[in-house]
Amino acid sequence: MVVTGKFNIDAPRNSVFAALTDINVLREAVPGCNQLKKNEYNEYSSILTLNFSQITSQFAITSHSDIVIPSDKISIIGEGNGGPAGNFQFSGTFDFLTQPATTSVSYTLKLRLKGKIAKLEEKSLNKTIERISEDFSRNIKKIIEPTPEKPSKINAFVALLRRIISAR
Repeated sequence: MVVTGKFNIDAPRNSVFAALTDINVLREAVPGCNQLKKNEYNEYSSILTLNFSQITSQFAITSHSDIVIPSDKISIIGEGNGGPAGNFQFSGTFDFLTQPATTSVSYTLKLRLKGKIAKLEEKSLNKTIERISEDFSRNIKKIIEPTPEKPSKINAFVALLRRIISAR
């Protein structure tokens, strides 16, 4: 199964890239994320509660970034184990493009499903994956895009780092 998509964020490309490589931002943005930790430089483990149509299960996921080109591209591979619900392997890429006043993030995700989740109707699976993708992009936008009431968390973080560095 291959899933592709694209979303735009009203923020500079380096801020969007920083957010999508920040463990705290990802923990908040990934739908169903119960736990996310960085094991090594580019290795992660997480526990996600995912609802595939009639099947809801916790999945233990391990992943790592195999290609990271700052502000341009992230490529990940990994696998998830949901016990009786089944398991999956995945690979994906996120490409970052600067558009006038926004950053466009396009993604391609390849999934290989096994077990009960693999036996679900393709239409139902596609709908579930689409919902998870939409929730993720909406969550990322809430975190990154500034509003009149709140500045972007990432922009505030970058500003704090700049103050720390300039104080040295």
